[in-house]
Amino acid sequence: MLKSKKNISIFFLLICSSILILHSLTQPLTYTEYKNDVFQLLIEKRATKKHEVRQYLQEQQTIAMNLAQQPIIVDTFSQLLTLYQKNALNTPQFYALEHALEEYYVFHLDKFYDVLFLNTAGDIFFSIKKELDLFKNIHDPMFKDLALSQAVKKLKDKMTFVDYEYYDVSSEPASFYVLPVFDHHQKIGSILLQLPINHINSILTNREGLGRTGEVYLINNKHLMLSQSRFFDDDSILTKKIETEAIRNANIQGTGEKVILDYRAKRVLSAYEKTDFIHHTDWIIVAEIDEDEIITNYYLELEDTLFSQLKQYIKQHQTMSSECHVDLTDALKVDVKEYCKSKNGTKLYTNGVATCTALSLYIPNKFGYLLHIPPTDAVYGHSAITKWFLEDDYSNMIDLVMKRIYRFDIYPYEKSLMQFGIVATHEASLKQAIHQILDYGIDLSQIRIAFHPESASVNVVLNYQTGKTDNYWNTPVNFCSTLEDGFNLSDIVKKLVES
Repeated sequence: MLKSKKNISIFFLLICSSILILHSLTQPLTYTEYKNDVFQLLIEKRATKKHEVRQYLQEQQTIAMNLAQQPIIVDTFSQLLTLYQKNALNTPQFYALEHALEEYYVFHLDKFYDVLFLNTAGDIFFSIKKELDLFKNIHDPMFKDLALSQAVKKLKDKMTFVDYEYYDVSSEPASFYVLPVFDHHQKIGSILLQLPINHINSILTNREGLGRTGEVYLINNKHLMLSQSRFFDDDSILTKKIETEAIRNANIQGTGEKVILDYRAKRVLSAYEKTDFIHHTDWIIVAEIDEDEIITNYYLELEDTLFSQLKQYIKQHQTMSSECHVDLTDALKVDVKEYCKSKNGTKLYTNGVATCTALSLYIPNKFGYLLHIPPTDAVYGHSAITKWFLEDDYSNMIDLVMKRIYRFDIYPYEKSLMQFGIVATHEASLKQAIHQILDYGIDLSQIRIAFHPESASVNVVLNYQTGKTDNYWNTPVNFCSTLEDGFNLSDIVKKLVES
């Protein structure tokens, strides 16, 4: 009997343990835990990219260090130098040596953009690419502001690395390995191996696994970007100076992780590290992703729960005002199941939004759309059977307009500039409307909602130039609200998950 009771107790404990384990596996992550997982991803991406960049530079360094010891290079250098001194560069001997060097370059030095030979006075007497630096002196005024000129002047018996700077001759950023050349222990000149930025940039701009806004970038010791920003259409390499908290902390602490304002003044999760990649470069590598994207992804993970909380928060905190006057002269009216676009400054308005839903979307001072979405639209979450019965009355206006905007109205980098407003007197379409917008790579921070169930209807006016969506609510005591005065959804969700 005792043995039987003992077995029952053990069985009971096993069942309880299993329930606790199952509960822990099915319990959603808290927002703090979710953020910590993202930080860990950024740390891993930072480490991976750092290793790839360092490995690439070290491989080129090994090639460079071995080059000046190759008999064929030293011998060819010496012969070309003699021909240069004799002003005999248009001879069969010169062309034979040139061909041999070009062949060697193709098979052994293909990662380098150019190879230049200099005598001890700094004269560039040979170049694979034969650009404007050929037959110039590295100490001429055109080179005087370059670290390269100083590196050649100070070069002794060891190779040195010159960090990336803009090289006018090639119209692009370049770094250089500078090698002394000796013949019978006598220094006879130097070789410059010009390394372009493109391979390092391609490593860093491969953003697989970093979502819509994640990026890893490099900063040199002058705080200039060494890779292309994800968010700028123009070239940011050596043109964009970064002075964020991540850079300051990296210089002081070496490494760390923190939520900061990035170089666009956007809140990001940032993982940064200052490290010597090669020859005391002390570059800073930074991995970041927008906090807005993280909050949006977290919302989608817990959509049902968070939408319910979001809805309650909006009900309790909506602002209203009786002072709201808009001149609708020359304004363009949008009827039910219609959308209109304005890009010439014309205001858009729609009246009598009751069982329908209004949606404004715009980029301030660029264009605006206003939609009057009927109850037969996809945002009302119709079943497949209902869609079948609705036939031609069924619509998907958000999908239709978003495809149009992405095709005709914006460049990819402008997506984050778009602003959305959902206005309704009911809750039936809100959740699905948010979801549809998010499906197009939009963040919660770009969406605002206004709804008053006690209102019979609402009139909506969009002025995209000022970035205002005014709502006139038809209630026993009429009032007006401006959508942009309220919270964006990201701010609300953040308050909810951090409270």
